[in-house]
Amino acid sequence: MRDARYFEGMLSTVEAARVLGIRPRTLELWRAQGKGPTYARIGRACRYSKGALQKFIEENERLSSSDVAEMTELFKTLSHGMR
Repeated sequence: MRDARYFEGMLSTVEAARVLGIRPRTLELWRAQGKGPTYARIGRACRYSKGALQKFIEENERLSSSDVAEMTELFKTLSHGMR
């Protein structure tokens, strides 16, 4: 078992999903699709830095909800993962 300091400052998939307000499964799907925030794979564990989550949030900020095409694609992606 690894020392807890090994991952200090890094978040698990469950913790990162909680920060983003999504399900952990969504992050898993995004990793498989090459989407979502960047992460580090250490052995079998995937960890997210707080900086990577902040960058992802900032890159996905919108001024208007009129960008329907992107929202539609996001909902399609999410709905496939919930089946």
